[in-house]
Amino acid sequence: MKFSIELKILIGFLAGAVILWLIFGLGDTTGNTIDNVFLTNGNANIENIDPIYTNAMINAKTYGLVDQSIQTSVIPELFFATYIGTNVKSLKVISQKSIGSTEISNIFSNYIFITNSTIEIMKKYGIVRTADASVLNANFQNYNVASIQSMLSERERIPQFAAYDYTIELHTAGGIERVHAIVMRALSSATGQPYKHLRWVVSYVYH
Repeated sequence: MKFSIELKILIGFLAGAVILWLIFGLGDTTGNTIDNVFLTNGNANIENIDPIYTNAMINAKTYGLVDQSIQTSVIPELFFATYIGTNVKSLKVISQKSIGSTEISNIFSNYIFITNSTIEIMKKYGIVRTADASVLNANFQNYNVASIQSMLSERERIPQFAAYDYTIELHTAGGIERVHAIVMRALSSATGQPYKHLRWVVSYVYH
């Protein structure tokens, strides 16, 4: 049986779509996402980090918040420094609970972009020469209020949207530490894909 050129193109397109779905879909679990962010010591897949954080970093130079543009390759290291800060040898998920709009709103109303550890990484790459962490964090919050609200509204309208608060036990060289990680569904295109795809992302970490 001979196929027309148009049909061959359609078959090829569908096959490519299936392959991409397998690549993004099968590895897209909350467990894999948590492992990738916590256990890679600053080398996580940027797609596993909340686009609210990555978007703010990518646009920081445009807003005049930093001296040099922040490359996407550096963002996982900045996120790790901001929220984790020490090499994690292994981890254990203790519990999880679903959270709703009120909890999510509270998290992002005072979202942390910058800490002293973040500043040190930024200095290493020449992103800032000198900066006060609290002042810079406040500036990031002020300049990203509208985008945070827009991105949260967009993801919460998705029928498959869900958000969880995970209690995680981290095993580090310094001992055992318990933290909470907020993991949620988000539309992400952080690595420059020509489309947005639904993924689990780590949004926030707190003690």
